[in-house]
Amino acid sequence: MKIWMKNFFAAEGAKLREMTIGEKWQYIWEYYKLQIIILMIAVVVILVSIFTSSDETYLYGAWFGTPVHQEQMIMLGERLSVIAEEEGYAVLVTTYLETGNPEHDMALSTRFVAMMQAGMIDVFFASNDALIAYAGMGAFVPIQELMDEAYLINPALHSELYERLHTISFVDWDGIDQTETVAISLAGSPMLAEVFIPTDDLYLAIIINSDNMHRIVAALEVLLP
Repeated sequence: MKIWMKNFFAAEGAKLREMTIGEKWQYIWEYYKLQIIILMIAVVVILVSIFTSSDETYLYGAWFGTPVHQEQMIMLGERLSVIAEEEGYAVLVTTYLETGNPEHDMALSTRFVAMMQAGMIDVFFASNDALIAYAGMGAFVPIQELMDEAYLINPALHSELYERLHTISFVDWDGIDQTETVAISLAGSPMLAEVFIPTDDLYLAIIINSDNMHRIVAALEVLLP
């Protein structure tokens, strides 16, 4: 999903705030009914394909960091798959970076939104700019939930994460300036160095609706030994 979409939705939100509930529904349906119908069909198709897939995913990461090759995403998933406690399960990381192909990028965006709403995406590997864009959309779980889980599982990791907390400033849906700690810096990760992924501007956040906090902690134990 492109960063410009955040600005578009913010402008539309400003218009809608000036309308009554009835006017809002009329405006949305009049101007966006075709897009709504297409999106609903796309979401249904994507969810059906996801739920009927034979792949057993233990943890799923969405990549919005630096440009990477597909081979690097595969290697990253393979190294993180050591955390899987069940045979036949794996960690998958998929890049959602723009490709320059409008149709392909729209398909990626639709898939990302559908999976996020279904609670099927757990972690968000992102640059600082991507964090800012998606934080304004309310995409992340409060980082304190991760810190609390890490403290219970691995106090030493909790201390490491505390040193890596990353705070950003952004504008929320209501146009209000916010400053929040939303992610963990992955700078200097030995495991990411093994797959030749730069980490100077790379952070990990938790996607809304994920209920795999203990698995995310396990992944961080591998990323930050």
